Amino acid sequence: MPRRNDGTHHRRAAAVGSISGTHHPVDDAVVRACLDGDEPAALEAAARAVEAGAGHTLYPSSKSALAQWLRRACVTPGWAGAGIPLNAIAPGVVRTPMTAPLFEDERMLKAMNGAVPMPLNGHADAEVIAEALRWLIRSDAGDAR
Repeated sequence: MPRRNDGTHHRRAAAVGSISGTHHPVDDAVVRACLDGDEPAALEAAARAVEAGAGHTLYPSSKSALAQWLRRACVTPGWAGAGIPLNAIAPGVVRTPMTAPLFEDERMLKAMNGAVPMPLNGHADAEVIAEALRWLIRSDAGDAR
């Protein structure tokens, strides 16, 4: 890890968020357990959601928990107070193997475009998101001082 002039390391962190955590129903028990750092409780709540036919709430629940944790953690002594920027990107719908079938279905594409407007004239490929993450965590970024 490159060192600063004062001998300390440049430390940065970034995560990939999602609009689905803000626009879709979530399972409150899953979100709460994730925010409490209680993995067994989160897994139990997720299993209950699946059994109740609400498995579709698990992805937005995890993304909601991540977004809430990031907002809460980024300003704490362990992150900002330690000189570590903690950032997130929420790129909308990204072209990946997982989303490929959605892009191939004209009805789904129309629904996605209506639900998640993309301000930069289209959907990004995963490489674009990777580049944004690389920029956020690059060690050669200057300090504000």
